[in-house]
Amino acid sequence: MTGRARGIRDWRGPWLIFLSLAGGIAAYAILIGILGTRRIRTLYQRHELAITRMCGVMFIGFAANALLHAVPGLLANKV
Repeated sequence: MTGRARGIRDWRGPWLIFLSLAGGIAAYAILIGILGTRRIRTLYQRHELAITRMCGVMFIGFAANALLHAVPGLLANKV
């Protein structure tokens, strides 16, 4: 068996996926607990539009960064 095939057999992907899911659930629980407080809730409601816009800009930035790194590799394979 080659080294690559052996690595596939020992892959711990399901555990990583499970831990990622557990971390996401814990993060949402913390977020809900914090947003449940009156002070944070009023702050969020006051600045809701700005927060939503900043999240959108960050999302677009992540997409642009991914494209910036992916396109050169994709174009190199076609040449």
